Amino acid sequence: MKIFQDLGGLTMKEADDVRRAIGKKNMEAIKSWKSRVQTECLKNGATEKEFTKLWETIIEFARYSFNKSHSTAYAVTGYICQYLKVNFPIEYWTTALDYGSEANMLTYLAEILQSKQISINPPDVNFSGTHMTSDQESSTIFWGIESIKGIGEETAEQIIKERKENGNYNSFEDFCNRHTWKGSKVKKTTYEALIGCGAFDLTCGIGDEVQKRSDLMTEYRTVKKVKIAKPERDVYTSDQLGNKWWWNLQQKKLTGLATIDYETIAAEYGIESNFCTMSEFNQMNDKAIFRSFGGYIVELKIGRTKKGRYARMTVEHNYKIFKIIIWPEQYSLFEDQIKDSEKKLIVFDGDLKFDAGWSKCNQFTIKANSNLVIL
Repeated sequence: MKIFQDLGGLTMKEADDVRRAIGKKNMEAIKSWKSRVQTECLKNGATEKEFTKLWETIIEFARYSFNKSHSTAYAVTGYICQYLKVNFPIEYWTTALDYGSEANMLTYLAEILQSKQISINPPDVNFSGTHMTSDQESSTIFWGIESIKGIGEETAEQIIKERKENGNYNSFEDFCNRHTWKGSKVKKTTYEALIGCGAFDLTCGIGDEVQKRSDLMTEYRTVKKVKIAKPERDVYTSDQLGNKWWWNLQQKKLTGLATIDYETIAAEYGIESNFCTMSEFNQMNDKAIFRSFGGYIVELKIGRTKKGRYARMTVEHNYKIFKIIIWPEQYSLFEDQIKDSEKKLIVFDGDLKFDAGWSKCNQFTIKANSNLVIL
């Protein structure tokens, strides 16, 4: 731009127009400026030979500059990020999770889980910030309170401000007492979301004893005299409250974060086929192998062929995505379970084989003798 301004006599706006043309490799637009730039260059003391050399350099730059600058920028950025990831993993991943797009989140979480260097905990009333925070000593990242579905920025800031000013919350009762006042942003939905996603687990010593989380919800509703107008629509009026997977599912829905033991769930529901290992899933299988598996149904698509309806599922298994196809012959057997299954858990057994069409990866196909349970 400076060349076109100082030597070519263009205004800043005109020079920017040329820059845009160079970025888009629009040679016709670039060449339309040649005559004017040449006239001004010669007026400013350049010779014809010098101008010709300058113009040829600009044209060559326009043909490749965009690719070259991007490849250089990506290479430098990649090197810096790799260095930080290796030498400062807790700082790197805390920042990546905080600023990463939703589309990249599963990839990040899968890599963190595989590396086994860092633990990722659900939001916690005593350790979490508004966004991602980390504890260097334990190499733990805590999910942000604002990331919990139904909890806004003002509510999260109130919880954190109170903690900073008056110390950690000693108990659930202590938390309630410190946030019960006129105008408080901590409402019924806040309490239930915090309990549901495990934000009181460390404070109340819940650990793996999920029944304690259920008891805490009951305690809250009893003390606060919460009335449930329509129990049939209430998430926490369920006969599954004693199951760990059920609370994992609530955490998943509230925060997007949950590691679930699908193998144990499959065994509990009588699915006895060998559980698929990650190595089996990642290895291209030309011949089908019959395996059990499980995951969280991210997306369900129902289609129709001449033979009838079929289903395609995109399922997440602890931050890794895989595909399930249920053809018309089998769809009719499982239709009642499948049709409203999105955002629920699934455990099943079926054929695992590479699919060159829809999924372009290993894909599970439900068979006539398959077992399938939606939770």
